[in-house]
Amino acid sequence: LRELVNLVLGIEEQIDDPWKANRLVWSMLDVLPKLITTEEAAPLKEWLRQRSSSPGQLNKDEWQLASSIADAFDDYALYRTDEITEWVRSSGKHSPKSDDLNTGFSWQPLLMRLLYERIDCDPFGLQVKHAIQRLKNSISPAKKLPDQLNFFGISSLAPVQVELIQALSGVMNIKIFLLTPCRDLWHRCETRRGRLGENWNT
Repeated sequence: LRELVNLVLGIEEQIDDPWKANRLVWSMLDVLPKLITTEEAAPLKEWLRQRSSSPGQLNKDEWQLASSIADAFDDYALYRTDEITEWVRSSGKHSPKSDDLNTGFSWQPLLMRLLYERIDCDPFGLQVKHAIQRLKNSISPAKKLPDQLNFFGISSLAPVQVELIQALSGVMNIKIFLLTPCRDLWHRCETRRGRLGENWNT
């Protein structure tokens, strides 16, 4: 899907995505000192104050904090794309989405904007949104797409990935192959449903 988004938008393929958690942690560590000077980041500042034995120097606790936040933001890029979009587009401190956050987490939009200013490309989730919009507006992909896309044994997808597949289905043939149980298991399922009665699925 990442390769297809690159083709739709005409983006050169990146070997190392700077928004992936293992790379984002370094940018996180760079902007953290600026973040903790803000009023919203008081909980983080206090957390670091209680644990930091060497202020101004990278330590294990600061690394673990940045790593945990990077993991969360990596997930946000796929599962909270609307919030991320609003956070990076909002020039002020507050937005409707950030106002919904508990007070202890109001530093997250600020951190996302600091990261967005530092990193010179959109997170993958935002790129997906741009690709979906382009396809929905009947704008031709920037580069030629394959004629067909096959999926095998998918167990779950993020909502934005489902939206992307739906948008791609308008310009290419998509086949989804699902794993199915053997005939014996189907029979046992049918027998079990029979025992449970008509309301087996409630």
